[in-house]
Amino acid sequence: MANKKNTGKIVLGVAAVIAAGLIIKNLAGKKKSLEYLDFSLSSVKANFSSIFSPVLTIVANISNPNAAPVPIKGIFGKAVYGSTPIATFQNNTPVDIGGRTSSQVTITAKLSSLSLVASILNIIKNPNAKKEVTVNGMLQTGLFEQEFSLTQNLS
Repeated sequence: MANKKNTGKIVLGVAAVIAAGLIIKNLAGKKKSLEYLDFSLSSVKANFSSIFSPVLTIVANISNPNAAPVPIKGIFGKAVYGSTPIATFQNNTPVDIGGRTSSQVTITAKLSSLSLVASILNIIKNPNAKKEVTVNGMLQTGLFEQEFSLTQNLS
């Protein structure tokens, strides 16, 4: 009689392990990885309303291709004109990008006066050179970090 009870418990235990394995496999098969956010520049403009602290206003479009919302914790980086870094930025204002939606984020970057003067002199010296600003940085979310490098033509 004791053997029948033990055999029944063993069969029940094996069946439970197999069922748990099938459930886990099924759930794992349905789980999808997150896709990176789409990041593009809408505009890059210099603001000289204060001569002592000029700023570069960067407006970025961020699209979330995922069904789930993605919380952005921060965006930081630098803006480069030619090969000269002209501004740095760090935006720690949280932004939630809803699932399958887009949002515009405005980033204010501190312009380096010395680098700005060097860039203006370079424009005067080479008037036919490309007038482009490249924005390099890192997007930090609660789920992943994403590097970006985008160029805006200023002509």
